[in-house]
Amino acid sequence: MIKKIIVEQTDSGERLDKFLHRLFPEHSRSHLQKLIKQGKALVNSKETAVHHFLKADDEVTIDLVAPAPIDLKS
Repeated sequence: MIKKIIVEQTDSGERLDKFLHRLFPEHSRSHLQKLIKQGKALVNSKETAVHHFLKADDEVTIDLVAPAPIDLKS
């Protein structure tokens, strides 16, 4: 599921990973960080680092791939 978000002035200066976690709390921050590192989260159509600080009017595009299920064997 691909989502596009335009960064508002009030969100300017926030780190990309924290911004995404606030918008999509059903995904863990570590999962979102992994998506950023895999290039599945772009800022203005470019790959960026987890610690990228957003600016007003940035376009964030993220492919919200569900985390792989964990197989717990006894």
